[in-house]
Amino acid sequence: MANDIPTPLAQYQQADFNERLNLYLQYPALRSQFMAIDQDEVNNRIQPHNGWLQHPLTTRLTVLLSTSVGCVRRLLAPAKF
Repeated sequence: MANDIPTPLAQYQQADFNERLNLYLQYPALRSQFMAIDQDEVNNRIQPHNGWLQHPLTTRLTVLLSTSVGCVRRLLAPAKF
């Protein structure tokens, strides 16, 4: 029965954004492992050097636009002195 209870790391892998944020804040000792899970998911989702054209166009556009929007937002943000 004890094996039926999911660990915080297993919960994190299955969770949506809000649940992940809650777990991240709730377990500070596991934050580096949570970040490693996120990084692995990003790395495995798209690897441009490994068959970039095999991914659907919508996925390629999403990655391209999400990184571009972040760069533009930082460029156009008012300077903080």
